[in-house]
Amino acid sequence: MLQAQYEAQRRAAEEAERRKREAAQAAYDKNMAAMNNAYNSQLNSLKSNQESTLGVLQSNYDQGVAGVNKQADAANQQAYINYMMSKRDLPQQLTAQGISGGAAESTMAGLFNNYGNSRNTIDSGRNDSLADLLAGYTSDKATAQQNYNSALSNLEAQKAAQQMQLEQNLANMIADAETTNYEQQFALSQDYINQMAAVQQAAAEAAQKASARSYSANNKGKSVSTSQSNVDWSKTAAYQRALANYKAGYSVDDVIQDLGTSGLDAASIQQILAAMGF
Repeated sequence: MLQAQYEAQRRAAEEAERRKREAAQAAYDKNMAAMNNAYNSQLNSLKSNQESTLGVLQSNYDQGVAGVNKQADAANQQAYINYMMSKRDLPQQLTAQGISGGAAESTMAGLFNNYGNSRNTIDSGRNDSLADLLAGYTSDKATAQQNYNSALSNLEAQKAAQQMQLEQNLANMIADAETTNYEQQFALSQDYINQMAAVQQAAAEAAQKASARSYSANNKGKSVSTSQSNVDWSKTAAYQRALANYKAGYSVDDVIQDLGTSGLDAASIQQILAAMGF
């Protein structure tokens, strides 16, 4: 009877140990799965946020470049119109002042040089703005990558710590290992979100500032406003005449000269050209 009782107690002890080991293993497997799921979810969130941030930076950079080029191109067109109109009027002005020969040629050369200097100034401003945009874009990308790397490093450290704890629990056969809310532990930190938002905001402001930069065509003595008027030039006789001349084979230079001869100012000519698609 004593032997039977001993065997029964031994089997019960072995069964209890087996159940405890199974319970510990089950808890370990469950928590490891939960941890890995939370880790993978958070990793995907980090990657998605990084891609989104880089996309915003690229979009802001592209918009800034487009704005800079649009402003510079408009200023170059205005400078060209000013030059053509001045070139048209200069012979009459020189004749009225009794200037001819070498002096007239020198004045004409000076007009052309002035136009060239204006274009150089505009293109220099364009290049400076584009360089600033590129430098800001590169810096913002580096900051975004640094933020991502830092968040990823923290995530890996949290995973390693949790895995070590779970393995220790399994080694100690702790059947009632506490289930931790891994989703909350691995939640995307507000700190990281704020850092990424700041990078995006800074890039947006830089792009807006660069695209709003104005240029001036300074090769004409009198300043000319290039702001849009309320006139629908596509419905004017001047526009129809310019369009007809262009379709008839006139060059853009010829169209500009013809419009100037009709008495239109540079701003009006530029708006007519814009309505024509130039």
